[in-house]
Formats: sequence, C-alpha cells, structure tokens
Amino acid sequence: MSCVRLLHKNRLATVQRVMEEMGTDSVDTGMVEPRTVGFTVQVSQVERPAIDILRQRMLLDGGEVVVVPNGAERTDVLLTGDPRQFRGLVDQISGQPFGLGRIAEDLKAVLAVQTMPFDLDCGSGILHLSERTHIMGILNVTPDSFFDGGRHFSQERAVERGLQMVDEGADIVDVGGESTRPGADPVSVSEEMERVVPVIRGIRSKTTVPISIDTRKSEVVKAAVEAGANLVNDVSGLRFDPRMASVVANAGVPVVVMHMRGSPKDMQKNPVYDNLMGEIYDFLDQRIQTALEAGIPREKIVVDPGIGFGKKYEDNFVILRRLEAFQGLGCPLLVGVSRKSFIGWALNQREEERLLGTAAAVAASVLRGAHIVRVHDVKEMVQVVRICDYVNRKRDRNVG
Repeated sequence: MSCVRLLHKNRLATVQRVMEEMGTDSVDTGMVEPRTVGFTVQVSQVERPAIDILRQRMLLDGGEVVVVPNGAERTDVLLTGDPRQFRGLVDQISGQPFGLGRIAEDLKAVLAVQTMPFDLDCGSGILHLSERTHIMGILNVTPDSFFDGGRHFSQERAVERGLQMVDEGADIVDVGGESTRPGADPVSVSEEMERVVPVIRGIRSKTTVPISIDTRKSEVVKAAVEAGANLVNDVSGLRFDPRMASVVANAGVPVVVMHMRGSPKDMQKNPVYDNLMGEIYDFLDQRIQTALEAGIPREKIVVDPGIGFGKKYEDNFVILRRLEAFQGLGCPLLVGVSRKSFIGWALNQREEERLLGTAAAVAASVLRGAHIVRVHDVKEMVQVVRICDYVNRKRDRNVG
C-alpha cells in the first residue's frame, strides 16, 4: 500500500484546502504559489530525518515542502513541484535510509501513471477517458431498485430502454439484475442470469456500444460476457465472490471496483469512519492490488468511491468535495450520484423529484475529476456533462 498520494495537478485551491485540513497555518497555505503547483503529493508518516532531506532537496530545486506541525516522530508532508523537480527528487533519494527509498519508488509510480492517458479498451471500442467525460446509463432489470425498479423488468422494455439510452448519448449501458439499494436482499445466480442475459443479447444485437454487467457474481460475469458484455461493474470491489478477479482476468474485460462497507443488506448500519477519505483510498488501493495480482492489467481497472454505499449523507458531500484525491490511485474514476438519497436529504425530495439535484451532483463530479458518471437520466445528464467539459477544456481535444 502506497504511502504517497497525489492530491491534484494544477489546482491551487484544492492544495490549500487540504493543507488547512491537515492543520497547517495561514503562512504555510500562502507558501504555495500558483506557478509552483504542478503536482502536489501527500506523503504519510515520514520520519523526521527524512523530512529534513526532503525539504533540502525540494527547496534547492525550486519546489515546496509543507510539514504537519504535530511534533511527532512521524508526520505527514506535502510536496509540491513540477514533474522535472519530482524526477530530480526521486534520483536524489533513491536508496537512502529513513524510508526514503520506499518514498522514491512510490513517487516514481505516481509520476508514471499520471503521464498515461486513460484509454479503456472495451473490446467493441476504446473509450478515451482522458479526452472527455463518459456517460454510463443505468439499466436495472429488477423489480425493486430504488428509483427505476420494475420499469424495465420485461426483456422487451429493458432492451428498448437500453437502445434509447444509446440514442440519447450513453457511452456505456450498465445492465444489472440484482438491486443494491440499502437493505436489499440478494438474488440467486440463476435468477440474476435469467434477468440480464437476454437483455444483454438483445442490446448487443442492435449496437456496438459497450455494455457493462453490474454484478457481484463470477458466474453471472461469465454468462454476461458470452452474451456480449464488455465491462464488469462490481459494487463489492471483487470481495463478494472469491473467483471474481480471476474470472474477470480470464475474460480480458475491464472492471470497476467500488468501495462499500459490508453488503447492500447492512451497509447503512452505523457507517462511521475514523478517516473517511483515507479509508476509502486505502480500500481502493488494496482492491487495485488484488486485481493486479489476479492478472487484470492496470489499464483495465476503474475505481468508484461508492457514493451512498455505506456512507452517511454528509460523507457523500465530503467525497464529492475531495474527489480529486483519488487521482493518486492511477486509475480512471467512476462516480454514481444519480437520484441518490443524499440528494433527497439535502433537498427534502423524493426520488422522482431529484433530477436537478442530480444534475448539480453530476456537474460537481465532472469538475472534480470524474471520468465516467453513472446516471439514470442520460439525455439530461449528457447536456450537463458537455457543459462541464467545456469548462474543463483540457478534458476534450474537441472542446474550445
């Protein structure tokens, strides 16, 4: 598990906010000038002798170092500089004592993944996630999903809706046959397969747009991929089924690994965190390692912080506010906020009233770095995402 986390590239406000949350004072937060913000990384639990070496090396080369003033033997450090300065730092501290060798290796890995474009090969096409935000349309073939349960439960209606989402601009159609709403009971493998496989076949016969299978079960993945699915969306983060990682690796398809505490049945029972962002980050980091060890290439891994899955309402807003922190994982980021209960809590609205609240949450997700947004209302959210991509500009070569 890495001790180095990328906070953000080229966003001064984000860096200053994190510095304030870490307990640095106003003098420290004013140290980081806009011209110096290339990469900012947080290095955790650094020994005091190592801090002195890091400070000396970075400052000599024009970078910045901020230390959490807690007086402990080990503390967190923020390093800010451009790629050239970080490459120089890696060369200088490689092989040195006090844990600096490990820090050098982690920094090297962070720098390497940040220079790679996120191109997700889904078999039927490559999604260039670094160029623009992509839309994943939700197609629940269930009687009990929290918003659209029962609407597309018949095969004909589900296929029709899937193709409609493609016409509306969906880049991926996400087909699920088991509700993962809070308190939901699981369904059997056979029942889930009976729900999703005919729908996947029906959609695949009419379009080449990538189809995702939203499931926690490896047997469902096998059947779905045979029917034409190109992507696996596992809300358990490869934990529910011990065979899932190897099955995905053998299928050669990308996978979304999501953070969730427990299962949908019990995930909302007292979801308390000592360090919300740190625990989610570390969980996703561990799941990435599990996927890699199973033979899934990093370029086929997408991460999802799991908005609404085992979080308090306020936690979801913290995650959206700090979404950029997950960039350090080196994988594209999927965010699902569509019509969820934290929006209803904030606006005192039922599911069917949450369209504008969803639009706001989707916009926040895109502007904070989401590469894929998972939504029910494809037509409306395509418009939201396109405007946000114009604001971001760099996310789309064809924008501006």
